[in-house]
Amino acid sequence: RHAMDNDVELGGEVREVAVLFVDLVGSTTLAATRPPHEVVELLNEFFAVVIDVVEHHSGWINKFEGDAALAVFGAPTDMDDAAGC
Repeated sequence: RHAMDNDVELGGEVREVAVLFVDLVGSTTLAATRPPHEVVELLNEFFAVVIDVVEHHSGWINKFEGDAALAVFGAPTDMDDAAGC
């Protein structure tokens, strides 16, 4: 939405950002020993917490992959203390 509402120039910019990779330890064993519906339920609960915390600290979820999430702070929205968030 920001890109559509503002004059965005291609070419990039230098900015300080922080990237956080969150991974659920033991998920392979969990998936091998628990019924699929339990694994999906647990992952949904886990990702709900991750989303809430990242959004609370003004970050963005860049992607989910399997049992992991990649969060970015300081891009595309600039922040004074991306690493502190």
